Amino acid sequence: MSTFYFKDLSMTVSFLRKVGVGIACTWLAFSAQASTVSRTYTTLGQVASIDGARTYVDDVTRYSHDAQGNLTTVTNALGQVYMLASFDSYANPKNLSAYEQ
Repeated sequence: MSTFYFKDLSMTVSFLRKVGVGIACTWLAFSAQASTVSRTYTTLGQVASIDGARTYVDDVTRYSHDAQGNLTTVTNALGQVYMLASFDSYANPKNLSAYEQ
């Protein structure tokens, strides 16, 4: 059995970080599957919809924007609608409403 001794805490943290990254990379290499996520855009370059990687279900999320380019509506794959309104000068919404369909 081998025992490793580190001179200081930074060496220990560095070693553990490298081990963690190595494990994560190995896990990703073996668990990754080919998938495609499709996006559509408005004429102004804003995201209009995102179709997720799952092909056996409808997993499209749709986005609507107002004339100023503010995101006003998000409709998820379950049909739940989130409406954003009353934007400040930085395009942050002051109101958020959620509706189930």
